[in-house]
Amino acid sequence: MNALADFDKPLVAAVQGAAIGGGTTMLTHCDFVYAGESAKFQMPFIKLAVVPEFGSSWSVPERIGHIRAAELILLGLPFDAKRAADLGFVTQVVSDQKLLPTATETARTLQRSRPARCKPARG
Repeated sequence: MNALADFDKPLVAAVQGAAIGGGTTMLTHCDFVYAGESAKFQMPFIKLAVVPEFGSSWSVPERIGHIRAAELILLGLPFDAKRAADLGFVTQVVSDQKLLPTATETARTLQRSRPARCKPARG
């Protein structure tokens, strides 16, 4: 988790299929999140009687706002890729067939720009 949170280059994620719990919350630490049309998300912490992990009680509201985050975290209901995009959780929804090429092209574009440091240093 520290490696993901402290990584100093842009992180590009591609989500296909189920992203449940940590599979969803880790995305709040990514800079670009592409979701295939088949992607399903859920943060079922309340239903499992556990505390949201990986800083998600802070990072989800920071990403999508308190009211929207409360709905997702406190109710723990599943949501699809379109809803994730509407909430601002993902950058873009693409067909499952175009998912990896889209994410890869973004990574290549970032690589070509060759910034010495793309994220501000944490201290």
